[in-house]
Amino acid sequence: MLPHTLCRPNGLAPSGEVVPSYLGLRDEPWLRMLIAEHARFVGRRSSELRARLAEPGVIRAPRAKLLLALRVLEASMKAPPQVAVLPRVARALVLRTAAVADQPRRTVLEKAAESLNVTPDAVEAALFADFPGERRVAPLPDDLSPTRLLLEANTRLLRVLFGRAVKLRVTAWGETRALVHEARQLGLICTASRPEGEQSEGVALDISGPFSLFRHTRLYRHALGSLVARAAACSVFEIRADCELRRGSAPSTVIVRTGDPITSSPAFKATHRSIQDRLARDLRRLVPDWHVSHEPEPFERSGFLFFPDLEIRSPRLPEQRWFVEIAGYWTRSHLETRLRRVQNAAGERFVLCVDTARGCAGDDVPEHAAILGFRRRIDARALLFVLSGEPLGETAPIT
Repeated sequence: MLPHTLCRPNGLAPSGEVVPSYLGLRDEPWLRMLIAEHARFVGRRSSELRARLAEPGVIRAPRAKLLLALRVLEASMKAPPQVAVLPRVARALVLRTAAVADQPRRTVLEKAAESLNVTPDAVEAALFADFPGERRVAPLPDDLSPTRLLLEANTRLLRVLFGRAVKLRVTAWGETRALVHEARQLGLICTASRPEGEQSEGVALDISGPFSLFRHTRLYRHALGSLVARAAACSVFEIRADCELRRGSAPSTVIVRTGDPITSSPAFKATHRSIQDRLARDLRRLVPDWHVSHEPEPFERSGFLFFPDLEIRSPRLPEQRWFVEIAGYWTRSHLETRLRRVQNAAGERFVLCVDTARGCAGDDVPEHAAILGFRRRIDARALLFVLSGEPLGETAPIT
C-alpha cells in the first residue's frame, strides 16, 4: 500500500503539506462488519477470508482503508494457529522423503509422519501453515471494538508514513521527559531543544528518518513507529515529518497534531535499560565508594538539551561530575556534532558510549577521548579509565 493513497493536501497550509486521511466515525459501520466477517472465518484459511472480502458488496469501504484495517486485524490475533510440527521441519522431511524415490503423495506423508511420531494429516496441515494465505484465521481480542480498530489503523498508517521520512520534528508539552527518554531508549538519532521562543517545559525533538540512513532501516523504522503513540500521550504535541510519499518525488510534510484519532501509550519502553543497569552494577562493584545516579536531571548546552543515562561522582573529587550517555543508532557526523555541542563546564565531563554494531552509515566509531565503543556490554573498567585517565587493575579499586 502506497502511503500517498491515504494522504490529502492541507488546504489551509502552504503547498507541499499533507494530512493523513484518517479512518473516522463514518467508517465504523463497515469496520463492525469486517470484525463480524473475521469472526465467521476463525479456523479457516486466511486466503478464504480475503476472497470473501473481495466479493462485491460484502464490505463497502475504500480499498486502501480496508487493506489497512486488515493489516491491523492480522496483527491483533491472539496467537498463531497451533500445528503439531513446525512447518519448516515438516517441509524439509517431506522433501527429503520424496527425493529418495518416486512415491505416491500419501506414502510420502505417512513415512514423514512415522518419523515425526504424528499423523499424516498433521504433517499435511503443517506443510504450508506459515504461508500468508494458508495461515488459519485466529480469534481477535474480545475488547477489539470498531472504535479501537480505527484508532489502531490510524496509528499504523502513521507508522507507514513515517517509515518513509527523511526527517521529523516532534514538539510536545507535558510528559516530555518520558517522551525524550523513550526516543533515546528506542535508539533514535535525535537532538532535543526548547521550541522556538519557548521557555517552559516544552521540548522539540529533531529526529533523523529512515530514508536518511542506509543501514538498520527496518529496525529503525519500527523504533520510530513506536514513538507515535508515546507522543500522543503528551498533553499537547505536533509532529512534522518530511516524507517521500512517492519514490523519487520531492518530500511532502505530513502533519500530526493533538486531537488526531490515534492511539496513545504512556508505557515506557526501556530497550537499553539492561545495558545501563549492568553498567551501574559493574561500576558499584569496582568502585563501591563512588556515587552512581540513574537518569540525572537534564542540562542545556549551546541551546540543546541533554538527557544523560548516568551521573558519576568520585569521593576524591566531589565537585567533579561525569555524565554518561548510551547512544542508540548513530552516524559519525551525529556523534561528532553531539560532542561539539556539549560545552563542558568547570567540574563536568561528558562521555558517549557507542554500540559499534548500530552504525547507520557504514562509518567507524570516531576516535575521540569522550567516546567509548562497546558491543552488547559496556566495559566498566574502560569507562573508568576514560573518566579518570587512570587504569584500573584487576583487583585494585580506585580510592
